[in-house]
Amino acid sequence: MSVADLDNITGDEYGAFQSDPDIWRVNEYEVTREYGGPEEGGWWYDMYRPTGTSIILPGIIDPSEAYDVAHDLQAFADVTTRNDRPYTSVYGGWETRWRAEPYPPHETERMTYS
Repeated sequence: MSVADLDNITGDEYGAFQSDPDIWRVNEYEVTREYGGPEEGGWWYDMYRPTGTSIILPGIIDPSEAYDVAHDLQAFADVTTRNDRPYTSVYGGWETRWRAEPYPPHETERMTYS
Protein backbone atom coordinates (compact mmCIF):
# COMPACT_ATOMS: atom_id res chain seq x y z
CA MET A 1 0.00 0.00 0.00
CA SER A 2 1.40 3.39 -0.95
CA VAL A 3 1.02 6.63 0.96
CA ALA A 4 -1.34 7.91 -1.78
CA ASP A 5 -3.63 4.91 -1.15
CA LEU A 6 -4.14 6.00 2.48
CA ASP A 7 -6.41 8.87 1.38
CA ASN A 8 -8.90 6.50 -0.22
CA ILE A 9 -9.28 3.62 2.23
CA THR A 10 -12.56 2.73 3.94
CA GLY A 11 -13.09 2.40 7.69
CA ASP A 12 -12.79 -1.40 7.59
CA GLU A 13 -9.61 -1.25 5.53
CA TYR A 14 -8.20 1.37 7.90
CA GLY A 15 -8.87 -0.86 10.92
CA ALA A 16 -7.08 -3.76 9.23
CA PHE A 17 -4.24 -1.47 8.22
CA GLN A 18 -3.85 -0.08 11.75
CA SER A 19 -3.57 -3.56 13.25
CA ASP A 20 -1.05 -4.80 10.65
CA PRO A 21 2.13 -5.70 12.59
CA ASP A 22 4.23 -5.27 9.43
CA ILE A 23 3.45 -1.55 9.26
CA TRP A 24 5.73 0.65 11.36
CA ARG A 25 4.63 3.99 12.76
CA VAL A 26 6.46 6.83 14.46
CA ASN A 27 4.15 8.10 17.20
CA GLU A 28 4.46 11.37 19.11
CA TYR A 29 3.83 11.38 22.87
CA GLU A 30 3.75 13.94 25.63
CA VAL A 31 5.67 12.47 28.57
CA THR A 32 5.08 13.48 32.18
CA ARG A 33 6.29 12.01 35.45
CA GLU A 34 3.44 10.63 37.58
CA TYR A 35 3.43 9.74 41.27
CA GLY A 36 2.92 6.00 41.71
CA GLY A 37 2.41 5.83 45.45
CA PRO A 38 4.04 6.02 48.88
CA GLU A 39 5.25 2.41 48.99
CA GLU A 40 8.95 1.94 49.74
CA GLY A 41 9.59 5.65 50.14
CA GLY A 42 7.55 6.76 47.14
CA TRP A 43 7.96 5.97 43.48
CA TRP A 44 7.31 7.63 40.14
CA TYR A 45 6.77 6.43 36.57
CA ASP A 46 6.71 7.95 33.08
CA MET A 47 3.24 8.52 31.60
CA TYR A 48 3.12 8.56 27.79
CA ARG A 49 0.06 10.31 26.33
CA PRO A 50 -0.44 10.32 22.54
CA THR A 51 -0.55 13.80 21.00
CA GLY A 52 -2.55 12.57 18.02
CA THR A 53 0.41 12.77 15.64
CA SER A 54 1.42 9.48 14.09
CA ILE A 55 3.48 9.02 10.95
CA ILE A 56 2.73 5.77 9.15
CA LEU A 57 5.69 4.24 7.31
CA PRO A 58 4.05 1.80 4.85
CA GLY A 59 7.22 0.99 2.92
CA ILE A 60 9.41 0.31 5.95
CA ILE A 61 9.57 -3.21 7.34
CA ASP A 62 13.04 -3.07 8.89
CA PRO A 63 12.66 -1.73 12.47
CA SER A 64 16.04 0.01 12.34
CA GLU A 65 14.74 2.30 9.57
CA ALA A 66 11.72 3.25 11.69
CA TYR A 67 13.98 3.91 14.68
CA ASP A 68 16.15 6.18 12.50
CA VAL A 69 13.06 8.23 11.54
CA ALA A 70 12.03 8.48 15.22
CA HIS A 71 15.57 9.50 16.20
CA ASP A 72 15.63 12.28 13.59
CA LEU A 73 12.21 13.57 14.68
CA GLN A 74 13.30 13.48 18.33
CA ALA A 75 16.46 15.46 17.54
CA PHE A 76 14.33 18.08 15.77
CA ALA A 77 11.83 18.22 18.65
CA ASP A 78 14.64 18.62 21.19
CA VAL A 79 15.84 21.73 19.35
CA THR A 80 12.49 23.29 18.45
CA THR A 81 10.27 22.54 21.46
CA ARG A 82 10.64 25.08 24.22
CA ASN A 83 9.86 23.69 27.63
CA ASP A 84 10.48 25.64 30.83
CA ARG A 85 10.91 22.50 32.93
CA PRO A 86 11.92 18.94 32.07
CA TYR A 87 9.37 16.25 32.82
CA THR A 88 11.52 15.03 35.72
CA SER A 89 11.19 18.36 37.56
CA VAL A 90 9.55 18.21 40.99
CA TYR A 91 7.48 21.22 39.88
CA GLY A 92 5.99 19.27 37.00
CA GLY A 93 6.86 19.46 33.36
CA TRP A 94 6.58 17.57 30.10
CA GLU A 95 8.63 16.51 27.13
CA THR A 96 7.86 15.44 23.60
CA ARG A 97 8.99 11.92 22.71
CA TRP A 98 8.87 10.21 19.32
CA ARG A 99 8.72 6.40 19.38
CA ALA A 100 8.93 3.88 16.55
CA GLU A 101 6.27 1.23 17.14
CA PRO A 102 4.55 -1.52 15.14
CA TYR A 103 1.13 -0.45 16.50
CA PRO A 104 -1.01 2.71 16.84
CA PRO A 105 -0.23 5.18 19.64
CA HIS A 106 -1.57 4.29 23.07
CA GLU A 107 -1.56 5.82 26.54
CA THR A 108 0.51 4.29 29.31
CA GLU A 109 -1.65 2.43 31.81
CA ARG A 110 -1.60 3.77 35.34
CA MET A 111 0.99 1.85 37.31
CA THR A 112 0.14 0.17 40.61
CA TYR A 113 2.33 -1.24 43.32
CA SER A 114 2.06 -4.98 43.83
